[in-house]
Amino acid sequence: MVDRISLIVLVLVAAIVITLPVTAGAANLLANSNFEVKDGDNEQNAADWVESGAAGREEWSGRQSGVHGMALRCWEGAGTGETYQEVKTKVGTEYTFKIWACRDAGSVSGDFYIKLAWYSGEKLLSEDIQKITLTDAWAQYTITAKAHPKADKVRVAFGSTSVTLTGKFAEAEFTGIMR
Repeated sequence: MVDRISLIVLVLVAAIVITLPVTAGAANLLANSNFEVKDGDNEQNAADWVESGAAGREEWSGRQSGVHGMALRCWEGAGTGETYQEVKTKVGTEYTFKIWACRDAGSVSGDFYIKLAWYSGEKLLSEDIQKITLTDAWAQYTITAKAHPKADKVRVAFGSTSVTLTGKFAEAEFTGIMR
């Protein structure tokens, strides 16, 4: 009798567990997410990140977790640049990218954005882009999207297009939940 009750309880518990959503990684999936670690001897590049144009690691652009951050500098690359990190993806997973950012005070023209670019190998499949309006106060910006069904990786990115004031970025976070 006890064995039969134990078996029924086990089956019920298993049924409940199977129906719950599975967390693909509540932990941050980004390496060097606060940009504190430099890339080799180059102070301007953050380890594990790829920078282009106006993007670069700066000592004065950190927020709370450290002294370093990434900057999209208005005086380089005509204020246009991007920083990204590639992360492997899983089909059916919903991903969220969060990052803290602010800009220098004053009137700004041009655009800042956060982006999830979905790839299969080196082929771009699709992009989820969100323009963000930075102010001179730190704020957190978020974009959420479900993985492209054919994607095996995503470029988690933030960037600028022809900005006239420098944007500062810190404390990036990328997580996924299997739906």
